This record gives sequence, C-alpha cells and structure tokens, in this order.
Amino acid sequence: AEEAVMLRSIRKRLGLSQKAAAELTGGGHNAFSRYERGEARPMPAVINLFSLLDRHPELLGELAEAPSRTNVS
Repeated sequence: AEEAVMLRSIRKRLGLSQKAAAELTGGGHNAFSRYERGEARPMPAVINLFSLLDRHPELLGELAEAPSRTNVS
C-alpha cells in the first residue's frame, strides 16, 4: 500500500496520466492503475525510476525523447 501511495503522488506531481506512466515504464495500459490500487506489485525498477524522477523531474523530458527500446531487434 505504501508503494501505491508513493507512485500515485509522484505520478501526479510529474503531471502524468496512468496511461503515460505505464507507457514510460513499458507496462500495459492498466499497469499503473493496478499498482495504485494495490492489485499488482510494481517491479523494483519502476519504483526506482519514479523515485529518481521525483528527485530530478527534468529527466522526464529526456525519457520522453528517447527512442523506444521495444522495437529493437
């Protein structure tokens, strides 16, 4: 539950929708909704990423500009 509250508050501070947050982390479109309701536990990398973005929100722009890694063969 603590992770859910933390992720929700950071996501809102960053001005991200749940869908945008899920896309940022490579999760499915409902991933962040499930994390925030406590129905799924986020991977440690998701928690670490959002903790880092909370301290350095300027990095969000760099992530948004980075090429997608999902299409790399």
